[in-house]
Amino acid sequence: MSQGASFKNPLVPVIDDPVNIDGPIQEMQLALAAGLPWLEKSFGRSWESVRQDSTGKNWIYPEVWQGKGIDLLDCMPNDNLPSQSFFRVEDPITIADYEFERYARMNAQISIIFWFNLEVINPTLTYRYVEILKGQAQRVITNAAIETGTFTINRIWEGAANVFKGYTIDQFKNQELIHPWAGFRFECTLNYLENCPDVSLNPQPTGHFFEPEFEPQFE
Repeated sequence: MSQGASFKNPLVPVIDDPVNIDGPIQEMQLALAAGLPWLEKSFGRSWESVRQDSTGKNWIYPEVWQGKGIDLLDCMPNDNLPSQSFFRVEDPITIADYEFERYARMNAQISIIFWFNLEVINPTLTYRYVEILKGQAQRVITNAAIETGTFTINRIWEGAANVFKGYTIDQFKNQELIHPWAGFRFECTLNYLENCPDVSLNPQPTGHFFEPEFEPQFE
């Protein structure tokens, strides 16, 4: 990493004029950042990466964009951040409805994954208050005013093996997966309209960054 980013203080990029599935995901990303004061970093869409160790074993993990010239950030459990969230898009994305040269309505299965340290978020509480945080996150997801799509919660998972389903978790020591660490995973259906305009790609990347402690403003 470079240019101000670090594992302890990673950046949270925001795409200018996101299209298709990136639009509603970014709206929800910003809604979580604004609506959950305990959430240190609300990351956007993650990308699955695979690395192979010296024994030939493949390790699967999620990475999130950090901006131009900066390596993608591995957002598996770690002790650098007291809390974080990110989005996982499942394959395939399906076409729910289509009318030639007018619109295509798409359905995608999306997971919103949260992982956090309970003792850091609120050291005065002496029990596992996961249900409080889960209820707050569920309320934001359910009530967020998303203009470019609709999120419907289908299932909620807990426990490291379920929260990080699809990734390799046996690389971690127990202290990263047990109390005071905890998390949950909202499996959602995202319904949105295809809205990719016919424009030439600009080689100069766009995007800016927001600070989650401030109310994000849409441009």
